[in-house]
Amino acid sequence: MKPEHLIGTARRLVEHSGTKRPREADLRRAVSTAYYAMFHCLCESAANLLIGGGTASRSDAAWRQAYRALNHGQARKACEQKEVIHSFPAALRDFADEFVQA
Repeated sequence: MKPEHLIGTARRLVEHSGTKRPREADLRRAVSTAYYAMFHCLCESAANLLIGGGTASRSDAAWRQAYRALNHGQARKACEQKEVIHSFPAALRDFADEFVQA
């Protein structure tokens, strides 16, 4: 799953022509799709960190297992832990905040 494809889908759901406003269902679907884009970014980053990025020596099976091991609920709880998150770089704190909000 490519997060950039999900973001493109979310954008298409909320774009409108002229003065026509997007439907509430489209807005809700866009938020959900954007959340899944963030979650897949998190899964990919974790798998790359644990197993390695697209290197020839990495085990693809191990990478897929690490990618799929991340749990939505646990990820959210970790992002909510302000006492831990406050020491992270600003970009990671912002990601954590947005992930929890989504």
